[in-house]
Amino acid sequence: MRQSDGHERGEVGRTLATALGWFGIGLGAAQLLAPRRVARLAGLPSGRTACRRMRLFGAREVLSGIGILRSKKSPWLAARVAGDVIDLSVLGSCLASSRGLRARQKSPGRLVTALASVAAVTVLDVMGYRKTTSTDKEEGRAQKARPPFQLKASITIDRTAQDLYAFWRDVENLPRFMTQVSTVEGLDRVRSRWTAKVGGAPVSWEASVTDDRPGELIRWRTEAGVGAKVMSGGEVRFTPAPGGRGTEVHVVLETAGPSVHGGLARWLRKLPQKWLSHELHLFKQLMELGELVRAEARPSDPSHHITAGTPGHEIPKPFFSDRQGATS
Repeated sequence: MRQSDGHERGEVGRTLATALGWFGIGLGAAQLLAPRRVARLAGLPSGRTACRRMRLFGAREVLSGIGILRSKKSPWLAARVAGDVIDLSVLGSCLASSRGLRARQKSPGRLVTALASVAAVTVLDVMGYRKTTSTDKEEGRAQKARPPFQLKASITIDRTAQDLYAFWRDVENLPRFMTQVSTVEGLDRVRSRWTAKVGGAPVSWEASVTDDRPGELIRWRTEAGVGAKVMSGGEVRFTPAPGGRGTEVHVVLETAGPSVHGGLARWLRKLPQKWLSHELHLFKQLMELGELVRAEARPSDPSHHITAGTPGHEIPKPFFSDRQGATS
């Protein structure tokens, strides 16, 4: 019921904002195109200075109206309220002045009618501003409450869970198969510093382990740095595969969702499900064959090519480290 009421209030606020936006454009156009006539209809002086001022008011009305129609955001309605206050003060000063008195004698009641009309519009503008502000806050809370977008992938690897866990737990091993990651530096038992290439420029962030179960699970979250706007955390889980076929590796990466922007957002959109699956296939090669087999590898570069290898080939000693580093 609460969500329904909030939705209805939001619709009312948007409808009112749209109406005020079109009203402002119409009134502003009249003030720009026929300032003298509008001034006379309102019972105001219609001299050259007054017409110039009327055109300025018209430009303000058109600008705020376009802003409301394009975004329906509360700042544009706040600008309308501020403009109403100016209009009321101008009408009030004219009504109180001797010039306003003469204009009122020539056009009885016009200034009073104009003042009452602007006051009524001011009430509508204030209502629109309050409703739109409330809607903006509700949408902001909903945005923050929205769960992060997740990338998930799984693969079966012919190695024990303990072997896979030990390799992953030493974070400095991870760039060996994570193609987007340049370096990972273990800062202590739980913290690490990551660097990746985004649009050719290095982007860094720090991450901390939040759950560590040897041979079973590693869970982490990003804490600081530009990269934290993209990846908010993740986990890797190791479970025995059916039939003794090795270990199932399940990876979940959580992103910061639709709030990311600029180059980070473009980079994020290039990380589909198949990308994560590809990284896990590289991890499988590394753990089962001992090296990566790359299509673009050169025969003269042994670090990217193997001449012989069979499933179950042992990982060379340098791939592991006696030091227990932090994870991703």
